[in-house]
Amino acid sequence: MISTLGNIHAACTKGMIQVMAPQVALAHFDLLDLAFEASWRGVAASQSGLESLMPEQAHNEDPIVVSFGGLRLYQSSRCALNKMIASLVWTEDYDSIQILRILGAEAQIGSGLSDLKAPLERSFGIEVNPKEISREIAIAADATLFGSERQRLRKAFVTLDKLREIPKVSERGLLTMQPIGPMPKYRKDGQLELPLPPQLAVLYETLAPNERVGLRAAYCCAVASRLFDAADDIAPSCLIEPKTIAKISGRLHQDKGKRTTHIYLTRVIKAVLDHDPLAKHPDAWEELKRAAVRAGYADPLDPLHFLKNRCAGCAPLEITQKQFDEILRDEDLVHNRARLRKAAKLLNMLRAVQDEQLRTVLPAKDLLIPEGKKKPAPKAQCPPPDQWHALMDLAKAIGLQREKIHALGAIRNKAVLCGLTPPDLTHNWACETLAGISAATSRDRFRRGVECLDAIRASTPNSDFLHEADIGPLPDKRRSGNVPLPEHLVGEIKGHAAFRGLSHNATRSILTAITTIFNHTRKKETFKSPLAEIPFGGIVDQVLSETNELPRSWPRISAAARQLEVEVSFHWADDWAELQRQTVAAGVPVKENPVPAVAAVAQTFGLSPRQITNEWAHQYAQTLRPDLRLTWLKRIDRLRRILLQEHLELATGEMCCLPAMAFPAPHPFEVSRNAPNSRHELRKI
Repeated sequence: MISTLGNIHAACTKGMIQVMAPQVALAHFDLLDLAFEASWRGVAASQSGLESLMPEQAHNEDPIVVSFGGLRLYQSSRCALNKMIASLVWTEDYDSIQILRILGAEAQIGSGLSDLKAPLERSFGIEVNPKEISREIAIAADATLFGSERQRLRKAFVTLDKLREIPKVSERGLLTMQPIGPMPKYRKDGQLELPLPPQLAVLYETLAPNERVGLRAAYCCAVASRLFDAADDIAPSCLIEPKTIAKISGRLHQDKGKRTTHIYLTRVIKAVLDHDPLAKHPDAWEELKRAAVRAGYADPLDPLHFLKNRCAGCAPLEITQKQFDEILRDEDLVHNRARLRKAAKLLNMLRAVQDEQLRTVLPAKDLLIPEGKKKPAPKAQCPPPDQWHALMDLAKAIGLQREKIHALGAIRNKAVLCGLTPPDLTHNWACETLAGISAATSRDRFRRGVECLDAIRASTPNSDFLHEADIGPLPDKRRSGNVPLPEHLVGEIKGHAAFRGLSHNATRSILTAITTIFNHTRKKETFKSPLAEIPFGGIVDQVLSETNELPRSWPRISAAARQLEVEVSFHWADDWAELQRQTVAAGVPVKENPVPAVAAVAQTFGLSPRQITNEWAHQYAQTLRPDLRLTWLKRIDRLRRILLQEHLELATGEMCCLPAMAFPAPHPFEVSRNAPNSRHELRKI
């Protein structure tokens, strides 16, 4: 019996070692003699005995390693002793996978031993015992993997099956004799690819490729839904039975979607019926429709489709009164219950046709149909109370503005919804109602309506139309409420707008934007400065970072403020400013006025309108992108035409001498039908 390293040495001298050449094994024992003399011969032939003699964790400085002549020879000898112990003696303290690899290398079973441990540990854990891996466990683990990971695990299973054939493996009980066997096949979508039963396989061979896909998908869904067992030899007609096809459709719809499911099942039904025609339609509801047509029933049969969906695969012949009552009771929607009653009436009408073949597919008795609940007629809304009409007339009589009277409609609408009259309106009600209005325009209109009510109360203090106390003012979520813009800023903005030639609406939009920013900022003292010194860009950024409740038009408001800051910060030279004023006075629209754009460039070169020449314009154009170059030349051409007008006193400059062909020729629509110097032509430039 081999129990010590000395016994292994004796077995080696007799040629009993097969894991390596005897000469190599004896050379390692010679190294043991040099390192330990004769003390190693009595060491137990086990993993623990080898660890006590030659620890696995060793370093170059250790005396044992030095006695072996270095760490490399030390590790090589330890590995060789490990293999010999595993080959001749097996103990429980050895790693079973390591023993299998050693025995497999000894038996020369081929590749696969080097990549045996990692896939098994990844799938079954570090403490995996190959003896406990059965075919069922292997298939379950294989189903969770994909790609290269699945292939590595399958290769490990093949290696385990090869190891079972080694006598030493079976003698030591390292593996069971039951092989794992080949793994099942999977489709590209990850579903298990089952072999078709014989009858379906015969049908499969006769189908086109696109029909084969549908047949295999339907069969796999049927097996996955446990409608059939994989070992059953089912007939093709079993797949298209109503209950079966309904469950297959539900499973396919989850995996493939509605459109693909419809295509697959349509092809399967067609293929099965072409292969084995049925005397009777497999769907009892379709057979009912066909029998009704044969019996001469001409009215539409569409209501039956809704009842069929609610019956969950039940045939018309199987419908009972109890089942119909349960279906009707479980339906929540009123119009769906009406559709069910309509379908039941249609079944009763078909029973009255007196056709024997039709009666064989209909319920045995007429269905009792309960009456549907009639929808109560909507109550007519009462007209607004007379007090509101009288209040409107009173507002007109005291001479309030039409806009404020119109805002009274917002107060009336909210009050009527609450069932209130004008005397019932209080400050608390107005505050609660205003808090529930989200739109800014609706909130402003409601505020104007409250102001109108307070104005009526002030004009008629003894009136019975209103509450005795004032409603306003209402709370404002903005910093300081709706505070008007300082007068000096209003004047400066209007002056700047007039200088730029802006319209009344554009001027009002700028004033509204600046007023909104003024009401939302905390630094209102900044607006005491002149217009050109106000940093609108910084104020807009600060408001945006501090305030959560901003109007929806805030992007346009901030853009208008930034544009105003750029325009007022530009310093106009006297001659360019005079040209701008004369151009605006001549009626040139803002979008067609080239003076600001040309002045911004010319002033950087220190040029006046009289000094703009053809050569300079083209030299500057060469520094621009092609699209900007064309825009620049068009502006220069417009400036030349403006200077040619006799309305402008600066028309005596050198610009008049620029040749017209140096710039893009005017489009035909720019040529006026009036006189060359007319105001109509000037507007078209």
